[in-house]
Amino acid sequence: EPGIAWWPGTIHPGTVTSQVGTTMDILVTAANLAGVKLPQDRVYDGMDLFPVLSGKVDRVERPVWYYRGNELFAVRVGRWKMHLWTWNHEHYQFCPGQWVWDVTTPDQVNRTSNPVV
Repeated sequence: EPGIAWWPGTIHPGTVTSQVGTTMDILVTAANLAGVKLPQDRVYDGMDLFPVLSGKVDRVERPVWYYRGNELFAVRVGRWKMHLWTWNHEHYQFCPGQWVWDVTTPDQVNRTSNPVV
């Protein structure tokens, strides 16, 4: 998800990254920055984005799973995103929408030069 990070002396001005992040990463990143140990009796879906924000690494490749309710909408890895369905599905109507040609597809499509969604 788009975001802005500001930390003088730690995050260099003008830094831009193509790292994919989700709201689930906020807890893990914030806990690390605060020096708080998260309980080890559970699994956290987020990851610590500080190494990317601080410039120690360019990007961490990992899949990001997009769900609406219990239904998997799409999967993204790096520049690739696979849409399993967009808004409507033959059995579920979570919100108004439509089949979108060349978007609602189980094929992996590189949308870097033409980000339609």
